[in-house]
Amino acid sequence: ALSIVFAFALGSGGVSNNGDAEAQYRAQIEAVQAAITEEEAKPEAEWDYNYYTVLGGYYSTLANAKMNLREEYVEDYKKAAQLYESALTVTPEGLNEVGQAMLYLDIANNYYYANDEENAQKNYETALDLAPTEWTVANSYSAYLFNAKGLEEAKLYLNEYKELVKDDEAKVAQADAQIDYLQQFYDAIMKQFEEQ
Repeated sequence: ALSIVFAFALGSGGVSNNGDAEAQYRAQIEAVQAAITEEEAKPEAEWDYNYYTVLGGYYSTLANAKMNLREEYVEDYKKAAQLYESALTVTPEGLNEVGQAMLYLDIANNYYYANDEENAQKNYETALDLAPTEWTVANSYSAYLFNAKGLEEAKLYLNEYKELVKDDEAKVAQADAQIDYLQQFYDAIMKQFEEQ
């Protein structure tokens, strides 16, 4: 199910009143589809880690542009997640745990936007297991929790993260800033709903 935040974002105007933005998204879709066609034409012998991650990125970008135009995008996010999963089978030797976590994060994010919460959660957890103190992972997971499970779950996780990184002032400050941001965002959404 779509979150309250996601539904709010989709319902709050999109590009319907902005022809310039619509033209930009259409141009982006055209360019990305051309890049996908070129990439997919490569022979199977060239289907390596870079191939899968680049193609996954293209499909994710395509889905995002379609979402902003309120067009069908779910299958493109699924395709992106599946391509990133394929990259797992050809991961280069020496890719450290943070690099692996970033790949699982890409998988999780795309599954989330494809409305596949089960696979999203599983891959977020794997990313967290690989790099529990990495802020990029923590930040994405907190946004996921906020959207999928609510403000309190996101705040609970971020407070746990702060305890985990308590000796790193910069990461603690990032977590505090994220808590403040999510609270302000939540308050703005609630105010918008109350005014409707």
